[in-house]
Amino acid sequence: MLNCSPSQTRFHIPKKEGGKKILHEVDDLVAIINMHRPDCLNALTNFTLAEIKHALAQAHKDECVVGVIATGAAGVFCAGMDMGVLDEASAVDRAESENLSYLDAKTGDPDDGD
Repeated sequence: MLNCSPSQTRFHIPKKEGGKKILHEVDDLVAIINMHRPDCLNALTNFTLAEIKHALAQAHKDECVVGVIATGAAGVFCAGMDMGVLDEASAVDRAESENLSYLDAKTGDPDDGD
């Protein structure tokens, strides 16, 4: 039998930008991923997408997590991709785009072909 208490189970995501853009915790066997950019209706950036991917990978590896809830701050789920990021992507060559390799997360089970 697993000994899973909320105080034992927390995610760690490397921080590079000024502050976390998602909040994450495990409560009663459920991982809660809260997008936290209320000033822009939780619009996604490359960084927040990497943070979410990393949090999902952590939840997948945690034997105490049986489900995941994704939610957003300020009563808004997500407005979609941040328009500033889309503007940058169209103006900058992909080879020069933001390097988020430090946030790489392995998801899925290699034995399943993921």
